[in-house]
Amino acid sequence: MSGSFVLGAYWGARREDVDWCAVRFTVCMSELAGLHPLLRGWQGQGDSREEAMAMPILAPEHGAVREALLHGSKASGAEDPATSERGFRIGLWNGQEPGVALSVSCGAERLAGRMKNRFLLDLPPGDKARDLYAPDLVHSMMATVINAWEPDWATFYDDAIGDIQHPATGSAIVGWLTYRATPLSISPDQLPAPQPSSPTGRAPSSASATTRCVSPRNTPPRSTPLSPPDLLA
Repeated sequence: MSGSFVLGAYWGARREDVDWCAVRFTVCMSELAGLHPLLRGWQGQGDSREEAMAMPILAPEHGAVREALLHGSKASGAEDPATSERGFRIGLWNGQEPGVALSVSCGAERLAGRMKNRFLLDLPPGDKARDLYAPDLVHSMMATVINAWEPDWATFYDDAIGDIQHPATGSAIVGWLTYRATPLSISPDQLPAPQPSSPTGRAPSSASATTRCVSPRNTPPRSTPLSPPDLLA
């Protein structure tokens, strides 16, 4: 497998202040860091690799994340990031080889065009980081992101899947692993035909040949409280 995959979580207009967004992001960063060495050491992006390598590592603690979200929003044009209805955004990478990119847009109350609240984790090609595509790890990454951001939907997909489906703006992409906050009632004859291979490069069994849908009921419980009171004291 040489293609890259994206773990994306998306939600509609949801006004949240910078402190609440920082709580979510801090929890997400902390839990991802415990899943795999490539999912830690996040630092700012630059116009060149040399510039990006020189960026400081963002500590997974509330104050540092809060300031990074404000700085990212100001850089994108918000006059007063702390009160902007456009929310907060930031782009990071793991500063390692192979590289993993992370981007967040959160707290936006007013959405226009293709703008949306979202969390994206861009993974390196499978031939460079095969262990990142282990099914149990992908499920854990998905659960971590869902628990931290509480999105309307989330999916683990590659460009090929996205190109085939051509979803309308705001519509969900059904990937290799898909989540909806409101479960759908789907009959077996509505599911796609079995595919010859999976993201891991192995032929799937007949029981898992189609995409797997994850609902709130089978998402593992959050291991870190989402709103520790001492963070906002």
